[in-house]
Amino acid sequence: MNVGTNLEQAKDYNRRVIFNAVRQHGPTTRAELARMTGLTAQTISSITAALREQGLIRLGERRKGFRGQPAVEIEVDPDGGCAVGLNLDRDSMTMALVDLTGTVRQRLTRKLDYPTPDQARDLVGGELDRLVAPLGVLRDRILGMGVAFPGRFRRGEAGIHAPTNFSAWHGLDVRALLSEVTGLETWVENDGNAAALGELLYGAGHGWKSFFLLYIGAGVGGGLIVNGQPFRGASRNVAEASRLPLPTGTKEFSAGGRLTHVVSMYNLMRRLQAAGLSVEGPESLTALFRRGEPELLNWLDEGAEALGFALTSVQFLLDPDAIVLGGRLPDILLDELLTRTRWHLEGWFNGQPNPPRLVKSRLAGDATVLGAAALPLHARLAPSPETVWIKTGAAGS
Repeated sequence: MNVGTNLEQAKDYNRRVIFNAVRQHGPTTRAELARMTGLTAQTISSITAALREQGLIRLGERRKGFRGQPAVEIEVDPDGGCAVGLNLDRDSMTMALVDLTGTVRQRLTRKLDYPTPDQARDLVGGELDRLVAPLGVLRDRILGMGVAFPGRFRRGEAGIHAPTNFSAWHGLDVRALLSEVTGLETWVENDGNAAALGELLYGAGHGWKSFFLLYIGAGVGGGLIVNGQPFRGASRNVAEASRLPLPTGTKEFSAGGRLTHVVSMYNLMRRLQAAGLSVEGPESLTALFRRGEPELLNWLDEGAEALGFALTSVQFLLDPDAIVLGGRLPDILLDELLTRTRWHLEGWFNGQPNPPRLVKSRLAGDATVLGAAALPLHARLAPSPETVWIKTGAAGS
């Protein structure tokens, strides 16, 4: 229940507002910050001084070409802090160290089919110090760790409801498991929601108030941003795109099914291998596309039609500023899938107002690991109504 706020919480909220404004619009000046935030010059001066002392922002160059004393620009200090992101996918684990500007400083990927909790713990426990050491980043500069996982959550429970092939994770409190290994406060999120947060802070969602993300990986994920904040739903399972149903009784989808049965890379690889084609990974798909491999072109046709059907429902139900399409497909295939999907959307919205604005991810396959690393950064530094409400519940849950 929201029961109020106090002076310290209001100060913290204003600090977050100013930092976020610098992150979004920097390099900027104190006068511009006052216009953007509506805060007084005195408040801006006091908070920016505190943020500088904490190492989160730094002074840049002086503005030129204006009368009077040139204003000093303010920008985020990339070395002011960092976070660890861990993405657990169906065929790999990726751990990355990401600074305050969203730059990946170090990255480590392990190719594994359906990684287990023991493998994740060994990777994090054995490699984190080595990941940090070359940069000289002090332990107290790491703001926390975020984990993106292809599972769902049960309302009111800490454990994960894991997919079938991740049965070793089922019911496990991942936050507690990895916090014990690293000593870092840890946040756990569905991979689609994490990818949406990555796009919000560093990618195609930058500047949109609301958008829906559809992420094509080994499976299909989704995430939703509303009023500049991740919207997670009552049980933190919003935008479960993989389960979006497809129509039955049509030529293309005679068996019905769900979006992931058509669009996922797992489905694509299975079809190509059944056709006798050797596929080592996403990179080899580019060559197949350029030579006009029929099975790949058929997948693009069917995938675009399935996406057109599913995203039409998304647009009518949610009315977002944009729908972002991304994932681990090679760039040339993602472009082609976007073009074909737009054609289907135009057919569904023929003559209707406010057709969907379908845009391409700027982060490609990095959206999920960047979003995982963004979880602690967002929790600690982003403005949110929750930061000025007295709420019950544990942090990082």
